[in-house]
Amino acid sequence: MRDHRRARQALIAELGLDGLRVATSFLRASTGHRVRRGGVRASLARLAGRLAGTPSAGGLRYGNFDETRDEVVLYRAVVISVSAGLLLPVRSTITLPFAQFIEAAVNLTAPKPRSEPAYPRG
Repeated sequence: MRDHRRARQALIAELGLDGLRVATSFLRASTGHRVRRGGVRASLARLAGRLAGTPSAGGLRYGNFDETRDEVVLYRAVVISVSAGLLLPVRSTITLPFAQFIEAAVNLTAPKPRSEPAYPRG
């Protein structure tokens, strides 16, 4: 169990995520069977995908993690027009490098700074 926690902490440090919400959630998450088998990166990708799966993400959903390529596969539902009056729903696949995906997910889930009102109150 400690080895898994150290592996998670090392990955957080490698990606520069110390102190961020995604890092805290990742460290608190239970260690499942996949993680025990060495899927620490896959586990973080899955968590980041779940955290970033908001309407502001443009309808993107986490698909899977390709360990050999160190890439994350995302899915997006789209509709294509085949002919007049015939629309087909399809699932588009988007592949991103792991680090780029984690960075994007962190940016999507980071709290937005509060803006000042356009005019003073009072």
